[in-house]
Amino acid sequence: MATGTSISRGSVDEAHRLAQADPARAIQLVERVMAEPDIDKTEQAKAMWARGLAERELDLLDASADSLSAAIALAEKAGDIGLSAEIKSSLAWLRARIGENEVALSLISE
Repeated sequence: MATGTSISRGSVDEAHRLAQADPARAIQLVERVMAEPDIDKTEQAKAMWARGLAERELDLLDASADSLSAAIALAEKAGDIGLSAEIKSSLAWLRARIGENEVALSLISE
């Protein structure tokens, strides 16, 4: 299978769609995508972003922060600054939600 296959891309897109509507299913999709041997860093970052959003919906805030942080690192490794910025905005929102406003502001001002 080629890197970044349409199968993994489709699953990642579906995980993002399900993050709010069916977060448990979104996490299952992410686990399946992340188990694919040839998935590229950008798709991994998008998958972990979806996982973080789904965990946030399930009120698993520490897990969400970990997944979003991992997604940022993957996006940066892939050289996708725009994707990294989008994920940072999700992490900033989460940090603000749990009362870490200074951390949230630092994330969006980087």
